[in-house]
Amino acid sequence: MKAIAVYEEMLELEYTKSFTYYKIGLCYKENKQPLLALNCFQKSLRDDPQFYLSMMEQSYIYEEMGGMKEALHFAQEAVSLNENNLDFQKRLAFLYIDSGKFEESLECLKKLVDFEPQRFYNWYALSEVLMLLGEYEEAISTLQSATKKHNRAELYYQLSNCYFHMNNQKQGRNVLSIALELDPNLLEDMQLKYPFIKEEADKVKAKKK
Repeated sequence: MKAIAVYEEMLELEYTKSFTYYKIGLCYKENKQPLLALNCFQKSLRDDPQFYLSMMEQSYIYEEMGGMKEALHFAQEAVSLNENNLDFQKRLAFLYIDSGKFEESLECLKKLVDFEPQRFYNWYALSEVLMLLGEYEEAISTLQSATKKHNRAELYYQLSNCYFHMNNQKQGRNVLSIALELDPNLLEDMQLKYPFIKEEADKVKAKKK
């Protein structure tokens, strides 16, 4: 709480108070006092309506309090002011997903893939949403590009699922064979999402014997 007292003294000295209110808000957030934190982030924005850091922190607080509509609103506002912040893009993407707004999440996920192609999970998340929307051909194209950069079992399991949904059993089993070679232990987790994959995996294993 000493930090809060110091920042409050600074409020009397600073020309702009938005950053100081933001720092006080972070202290309250750290101390598990969300309402006081929210009040400070709101004061920060009153001083500087375009201070996107306080916008995103409000988003976190509202999400913690169960206000998903408000959480999404402030995340959207923060991203609109700082589109190149990949952490912001990632947060907005998953807020959209948590809110069932899958189509809206695509723009954020595609930006993450464009700016951080070295992170395999960005590709995986994008393919997951495309599959949820029934866009299997685009998901296949995305995963094919991903596997050229990342030799990850998760991507091959996902790609095999796409092929199976498109009734391309041959390609599905070929890709599933690669996934099983890379990480056979991951099969159990994948079965929880796609129960049918166990039968296909058994066929692949039987063919190798």
